[in-house]
Amino acid sequence: MLPLEPMDPIQISAYKLSGVLGRGGQGTVYAGEDGAGAKAAVKVLHTGLDGEDARRRFVREAEAARKVAPFCTARVLDVGVEQGRPYIVSEYIPGPSLDRLVKNEGARPGTALERLAVATLTALAAIHRAGIVHRDFKPSNVIMGPEGPVVIDFGIARALDQTATSSVMGTPAFMAPEQFEGALAGPAADLFSWASTMVFAATGTQAFKGDTMPSLMHAILTTEPDLSGVPEAMRSLLARCLDKDPARRPSAEGLLAQLTGQHAAGGTLHLPAPEPTVPQNVQAAPVPLGPFAGPPHLPYPMPVAVPKRPGGAGHTVAAVLTSVLGGVLAIVLLLQAVSGAGGLHLTAGGLIIMFAALLLFVPAFATAAWRHNVGAAICVVLVFPLSLVILIWGVVLGGEDDFPELLLAIVPALLVGLLLAASALLLWRLNRVAAVLGGLGGLLMAAEVMGYILVASSLELPDLFYELLGIESIFTRVMLAAWLLTVSISLVVRAGRPASPGR
Repeated sequence: MLPLEPMDPIQISAYKLSGVLGRGGQGTVYAGEDGAGAKAAVKVLHTGLDGEDARRRFVREAEAARKVAPFCTARVLDVGVEQGRPYIVSEYIPGPSLDRLVKNEGARPGTALERLAVATLTALAAIHRAGIVHRDFKPSNVIMGPEGPVVIDFGIARALDQTATSSVMGTPAFMAPEQFEGALAGPAADLFSWASTMVFAATGTQAFKGDTMPSLMHAILTTEPDLSGVPEAMRSLLARCLDKDPARRPSAEGLLAQLTGQHAAGGTLHLPAPEPTVPQNVQAAPVPLGPFAGPPHLPYPMPVAVPKRPGGAGHTVAAVLTSVLGGVLAIVLLLQAVSGAGGLHLTAGGLIIMFAALLLFVPAFATAAWRHNVGAAICVVLVFPLSLVILIWGVVLGGEDDFPELLLAIVPALLVGLLLAASALLLWRLNRVAAVLGGLGGLLMAAEVMGYILVASSLELPDLFYELLGIESIFTRVMLAAWLLTVSISLVVRAGRPASPGR
């Protein structure tokens, strides 16, 4: 505990303050005592409340935390506003945090892990029954008290959400995917964070690895958790809670009933189908502000600001390369359109130029587009091997028009058209005009290929069909060239900004 500084209050409400338990980006946690000498943790927030309505809203929301049944939770004793600054007084729990305990003594073995899981699930179930979502469940918010694990710091975020606007705060390693996306965070987010905490308790390492903020966010959003060190009996339970889809995660009460029921019967853990995660009396709320912070050795760790997919130097370089190479490909397509060299046919030199540009364009585009939409990046990556097949047909086989050899170009070209259309439409939020141009261009390319299938089938076709196919071929190249230029410019413009919403 740190001593009070001259600017610190010496009393809040009925509680005399004797020291500082922790300081953070949103407030200071003081050690306090009431008139009877009972210890308490007094949290005074930095956020000022302007106006009587704001103060009433804060007190109303914070009071909801007092309804939480005191099962494995630190009871909220008092809430209020003093000199414009809100405060929450909670039960003082002596003991290290789970985070500190695991780092000092190692992972929790066997039955200790199971007791921890039951106690913390009991706390979450009680919190959810009171209509509250914790939204920052993590090892440092679990105190290993003398009477067992106790969950702290619930109910504060909802109160702040009703009174102030601030940057998103939290502890990224234990946040659910929907919290990074800026979506509503309900009880299912708590289950994801709980499971991440249990993985840390079982193994001493994070469920999702990442040395930097972007790599950690990417791991949580797109990769599977590392459960290799988790005891087998707990593995399937945690895997369900770590599902990317909130609707597929079980509820705290369902898990608790299953866990305690199976142990009472002396059996092994086998989870039922996922249950609904949002009870009728629980209202999902926006991503919360984080908890109070303190020195590393205290159970109130410093919150970390979570950026919303910022663009870095790598994205900027990739976007510029995409723009340059996209311009080269667009020029080749426009030259084709002007010269009337439609269809699948290009000179061997033209094919090699396009392939070389694609060889560099695909990874650059995928890197620049990945943070906007993973599916769009993957679609373009798949274009490369298909283009390689077309190159083999054009250079090695000399562009044979015999039907069996022509299929070697027709089938990949058809797939390329569909993949380009899909990639463009998936980037709808990046640039709607580019999405329309690319979607139409890709579909026109697929339609053109279908036309060449008819031509190769030796059917008797009217002259008008060939004329229309030539016109359609020109439009295809113009549309694709316009898409390449438009989407490339959009990626450059957005490279240094937050990613377009949605993935």
